[in-house]
Amino acid sequence: MPAVVGELLAGMIIGPYALGPVLNSMVGMQLISLNNYTELFAQFSVILLIFASGLEQGLSGIRRAGAWGFLGAIFGALLPFLGIAAALWRCLGPQASLVMGAASASTSLAVASAVASEVGFSGPALDFLLTAGAVDDVVALMIFSTVMAAAAGSAEPSSMIMVLLYYVIAWALISAVSIAILPRVANALGERYAYPFALLALFGLVASMVALGFSPIIAAYVAGIALSSSRLSGSFRRLAVGLSSLFGPLFFVIAGSEVDLRGFTASALGLALAISALALVLKFAGVLPFAYGAIRSGRDSVASSLGMLPRGEMGLAIAMAGLSAGLIGESAYAAVALMVIITTIAGALSFSRYVGGRAAPVAG
Repeated sequence: MPAVVGELLAGMIIGPYALGPVLNSMVGMQLISLNNYTELFAQFSVILLIFASGLEQGLSGIRRAGAWGFLGAIFGALLPFLGIAAALWRCLGPQASLVMGAASASTSLAVASAVASEVGFSGPALDFLLTAGAVDDVVALMIFSTVMAAAAGSAEPSSMIMVLLYYVIAWALISAVSIAILPRVANALGERYAYPFALLALFGLVASMVALGFSPIIAAYVAGIALSSSRLSGSFRRLAVGLSSLFGPLFFVIAGSEVDLRGFTASALGLALAISALALVLKFAGVLPFAYGAIRSGRDSVASSLGMLPRGEMGLAIAMAGLSAGLIGESAYAAVALMVIITTIAGALSFSRYVGGRAAPVAG
């Protein structure tokens, strides 16, 4: 079993909504507490995981994945969104079905990169997986922003096109500026200031992009990609790997502990199983043709497509925003949370077993 799956399940077991209270009374102390501090550490951990992935892949990996990686991200997000929204349209209504579809669109880059590292997945297949997984979150954010604009009464095509253009242009402009400037500043400062500058660049970019409405995950990946072309990239990688190995497991444990099992009614369970099945099948179908176009290997393209199956923090964030806006109810939110767990466990296990079960390593 991949470590991330074990950490996720451990968090569910010792969390406050499962056996946490019983275990707390047995050991005489609280094993895990959900508060602002644990949320901060969880966000810090996932930012470091994605930053390390961006540093590892670098610009060369994005170039190797090329347009195929972007197309895989776009269709891998659009197909689950449209399929699940269409399937739920009659029973949940337009707004709820669109939010549920948007929540199922994204891939968990944190889970994908962590499992890929565990099983030694590398080469062009990994380049495609990381590129598509990173762009996937941007596509999911654009989909959800369009859904929110429509829900707010701005369903005119011109309004939705403006929302899409905003995110596309902002993301492209920030990425280009970061890639052009950050490596030069790092090189000018030298090895002495490598670690402080890496953290300053990372969290400065995260703060800036979050203020513009982006996910911190997207910002962390952009920062990693940008700094990978610096001559100090080796020092940056050592810093990121050291910190993420220390804090990385914390993210998955906390993510599991936040799942409120009390919300899983029979209807929520049935809904979660239905959207999980659609999410798995449609994501795989949307990614596979473009993975093959990039890699030209049936075995490796299947492996990369399986690596795209786990959903994650973006899906939960979208569902939470939809819940806060009154677009979905508690039962629908619980269904999304369970869908994230099911697809994460199923995707991580299938990916690790498919790759690990091969006599030869998957390297493209």
